[in-house]
Amino acid sequence: MGKKMEKKENDRKPDVDDDLWLVDDVASFLRCTRKFVYSMVAKRKIPHYKLSNRLRFSRSMMVSWLQTLGVPIVEVMGHGEED
Repeated sequence: MGKKMEKKENDRKPDVDDDLWLVDDVASFLRCTRKFVYSMVAKRKIPHYKLSNRLRFSRSMMVSWLQTLGVPIVEVMGHGEED
């Protein structure tokens, strides 16, 4: 763990007004299993951060991450994206 890690999108903190998601929320949003979410976290492939050793995800970071992958976002957890 002595390696200096590069600053990545995963290290960004969410905006104060941003919704905080749990693993279950992300799994529901991505329509995948909790196991898949944990696997993506372990591989540092999904934006996340830890609060008291518990995983948290920000809604805006998830939307941005999916958009960088080329996934069109129409509606997110009941909230439509505004232009």
